[in-house]
Amino acid sequence: MRRFKRQLSQKLRLRDDSQERHSNWLGIFYDLIFMAAILQLSAQLSREYDIDELGRYALLFVPIWWAWCDHNFFMARFDVGDIIQRLVTLSGIFGVVMMAIAIPDTFDDADATFIAAYVSTRAATFFQYIRAGQTIPEAKELTGKLTQGYGIALIMWLVAIAVPAPSSYVMWGIALSIEFLTPVFATKEKDNVKFPANFAQLRERFGVFTIIVLGTTVATIIRTISLRRLSIIESAIAASFGLIVIFGIWWDYYESSRFLEPSKTKVNTTNPTFWQWTYSHLPLHASIPVIAIGFRYAINTFPGDFIDYTTGWVLALAVAGSMFALGIIWASIPILAQKKSSNEAASYFVTAGVVAGCGILAERVVVPLYLFCLTGMFLVRVLMTDIEFDSGESSSKDKKDNKSGSSGDKRDSGDKKEEKRSSSSSSSSSSSSDKRDDRRDDRRDDRRDDRRDDRRDDRRDDRRDDRRDDRRDDRRDYR
Repeated sequence: MRRFKRQLSQKLRLRDDSQERHSNWLGIFYDLIFMAAILQLSAQLSREYDIDELGRYALLFVPIWWAWCDHNFFMARFDVGDIIQRLVTLSGIFGVVMMAIAIPDTFDDADATFIAAYVSTRAATFFQYIRAGQTIPEAKELTGKLTQGYGIALIMWLVAIAVPAPSSYVMWGIALSIEFLTPVFATKEKDNVKFPANFAQLRERFGVFTIIVLGTTVATIIRTISLRRLSIIESAIAASFGLIVIFGIWWDYYESSRFLEPSKTKVNTTNPTFWQWTYSHLPLHASIPVIAIGFRYAINTFPGDFIDYTTGWVLALAVAGSMFALGIIWASIPILAQKKSSNEAASYFVTAGVVAGCGILAERVVVPLYLFCLTGMFLVRVLMTDIEFDSGESSSKDKKDNKSGSSGDKRDSGDKKEEKRSSSSSSSSSSSSDKRDDRRDDRRDDRRDDRRDDRRDDRRDDRRDDRRDDRRDDRRDYR
């Protein structure tokens, strides 16, 4: 029982960049539920792929995306994982499911259902901020500012239920603007508690969600080609066109993400660049499902027909929107990653303009050629990124080689000096050793000479003794 009480409610703790955190199972499940809502929204767009339906798609996509985004803001600042927080998160998921159910009839007679579902989802996060302010004294000022701004926005959402269309949609925009600006102005430079804190986890959360969105786009392309009953060659050509765009978005996005290493990234939430990087994901995530539906229309007219003029323009604008969002992301990287040289984001904006201009080719060229023009821009952009990266690596290698060469020259000069020293020392040592050898040889020769002289003297003495003995014997014989 005591263990259950401990798991039921725990004190929230602050998170910072020094604490490494990753996506948990509940967070990934939360992403998938939101992806189901986006798929429902994409299915509504596929019925009428035109400018009017695209505007309704954007009006519904923004609150769905913001509900996901602010929940991850909270998770990057406060998190404990107790039972109460899990139940609150699951209640927010229920609100997302109700939002997805209300999407098909939102602009007819179900506006109130969608707004009520959205308010319930935001209320779950709103309650979590209140709870964090009550349990963490140092975060009370921050959570107070956030709950004040979000509370005003929630009231405006509820008022929008009673306001008839189209005035209610204006209130939608005002309420969303308040919610978007609240975290930007909630943190001051002098505050001890920043919002959000753990940028490493935020980067991972945005990256995971981007992967999920790209994966559903690939699933849409696969299903469209399979239902079209194309031949093997035609299916391969159609799939290659769609996948090149998806691969290009993946390549450029995660090429930029490499520079945002948590150990080298110092995020200041009062810096507009951080919010520029964060909110630029909104047009990126919103344009990817539109691209998938556009390719679905293009593949349905494959291979020899012309694409509809409006469909061609919407598809071109969606592809250009994704490139424009990637350009904004790349423009914010130098400050976040604290790089000395700024990244060239102008090429992304130029590519986005060229891709948007490809819409003029609709109803003028056949679908394969039109898709080739769109995907060709991504190939050029990816190759330019790869070349820039390789040239950067080669230049850094050249600098390292130059440094190593100069150090090698210094090392060679030092080696020569050492050789001279060693040669001089060796010559001195050899001369001293030669002198020692000479003295040793002299002593050896002296000893040898002494022994020779001693032997000579011994032989002389022996001969003398022999002669003396002979004379003595002769005298004895004579007698």
